[in-house]
Parts: sequence; C-alpha cells; structure tokens
Amino acid sequence: MDDADLIAAARGGDTQAFGQLVVAHAPTILRFVSGLAPLPRTEREDVVQEAFVRAYEKLDTFETDRSFAAWVAGIARYVLCEHLGRVKRHEEARRKLVAAAAADAGLRHAEQWTQRRAESRLEALDECLEALPEPLRRVLHQHYREGVPLATLAQTLARPLNTIKTLLHRSRAEVRKCMDRKMLEASR
Repeated sequence: MDDADLIAAARGGDTQAFGQLVVAHAPTILRFVSGLAPLPRTEREDVVQEAFVRAYEKLDTFETDRSFAAWVAGIARYVLCEHLGRVKRHEEARRKLVAAAAADAGLRHAEQWTQRRAESRLEALDECLEALPEPLRRVLHQHYREGVPLATLAQTLARPLNTIKTLLHRSRAEVRKCMDRKMLEASR
C-alpha cells in the first residue's frame, strides 16, 4: 500500500494503517527534527511522537496532493517550537525556529501571525499602562497620547521640568520591564 491508500484507510478508522505511516516516516521526521535543534534523543523522539499524534487528530485536514512526510514535518516544526518554548535553555533555537516557521507559512500566514502578535503586544501594553501608578500613567498619557510638551506638563502639574523628565523616564522603564515580562510569558 502506498501513502495515499494508507491515509484513506486511516481516515476510515484503520489505526494499523496509520501505524504503517508512522513506521515509514518516523525516521525521516526524526532526522528533520534533529537538524532543527540540538536536543537529547529522547526529547527529539517525544517531539516526533507528538507530531504524529497531532497528524492523526488532524488527518481529515491533510490535502492528498501534498507529501505526507512534508505535512508531518511541518507539524513537527510547530511541536518543536512549543517544546523549545517550554525549555528555556533552547530559547535561541526557538526564536530561529519561529522565524523559519513564519517564513515557511507564506506571506498570508506570516501576516496573520504578525497581526496576532501585534494585537497581543498592544493588549500587553494596555495592561502595563493600567498597572502604572497614577502619576506615572498620567505623565505618559498626556505626553505621548495627547502630545502635551514637557514644559507645558511641568507648568500644568506645577513641577520642575527635570521632575517631569524623571517621571517620564521611570514610566517608560516600568512599561518596558512589564512588556518584557509579558512577552516572555507569552512565548512560553
């Protein structure tokens, strides 16, 4: 039986047919995963196993005019990305993998991915701004959203210009720390 026959049988509920697909393609997928990240063999095998589990769960979405091995390799890449996100010591490899996945997904998918990421960053920014103490939030809002010059802020708030600059500096630093924390949490 070729891949197309095995896939048709597996779609019909024949788990042994899917097992034959796994046996036929697991070595290729394992080599693919091994080339993407320097993981211990057991972790690479876990990634491959999870990729095949997901492939089985999504078998009805497989387009039969595509290569089954290439399709599973794409799934394995995303599983590996998730795995590396959970394992901090592989952070650099994960960033490279995410970039490669975005490039491979094509422009349409990359735009959607970028849009979702931008939306999540904006949500995180709103949360970080809300978490600021009132004086810091007010200075940021008036200067950056309303465009009020620093000298005018100093006059309005009856504070020295250097104090306003210090408040603005602290506000940005707090937002930056909060954003870094939220983006790190989101990448896990």
